[in-house]
Amino acid sequence: MFRGRMRDEKIRIDYTIGRNIKMERNRRGISREEFAAMLDLSVAHLGLIERGERGATNVVLERVSRVLEIPIDDFFIDHSNDERDRIRQEESEIYRKKVLTLTASLDEFELIALVYCIKGLLLLRNSEHEIEQEVND
Repeated sequence: MFRGRMRDEKIRIDYTIGRNIKMERNRRGISREEFAAMLDLSVAHLGLIERGERGATNVVLERVSRVLEIPIDDFFIDHSNDERDRIRQEESEIYRKKVLTLTASLDEFELIALVYCIKGLLLLRNSEHEIEQEVND
């Protein structure tokens, strides 16, 4: 049926569509069972679509679009980078709070030592970036 790159592209599209359907269903707090009933699908079939293991037909995509009141085009957009960025940002905020909590109990000499450690890390990071740029140029 599909070969090579076309097959890989179809798998990627099926996965993107399924992930977007599941993400929107979860965002709205609809269980898989409820959603399957709304779409007149079996729970197992909906699960296959959401995992990207089976492609959604045009008829199913139209039903999903109508039920969720979202244009069909939106299901084809790959949001994986947006999601990764959001998760990284949340994790960074968690670590920033941890650093503030931990540093609150340090005395003056421990804070000075910490400052030197951080400066060392920044110098190391900047050196690595410079080396990467030299290799890439």
